[in-house]
Amino acid sequence: RYGVVALVFHFSVWISTLSVAFAALSASDPATLVAALPGAIRDRLPDVDGAAAQEGLLLLRAQVSLGLCEVIGPARLALTV
Repeated sequence: RYGVVALVFHFSVWISTLSVAFAALSASDPATLVAALPGAIRDRLPDVDGAAAQEGLLLLRAQVSLGLCEVIGPARLALTV
């Protein structure tokens, strides 16, 4: 009975969370974002400058945003049910 409404709600909250996380990370300083990563991940990042660095930061922001979105997944599911 409420399947479509629950599905739309669940994915609208998912998209909203993803968008807000990406926007917040885009507004922050990239050096702060990289410094906040665990050492094991930070050590694997290449030292590049210019366009490649910007593309890498875009990918990093997308990955961290998706990770944050998935972390709050159980709360999102609880709100849906």
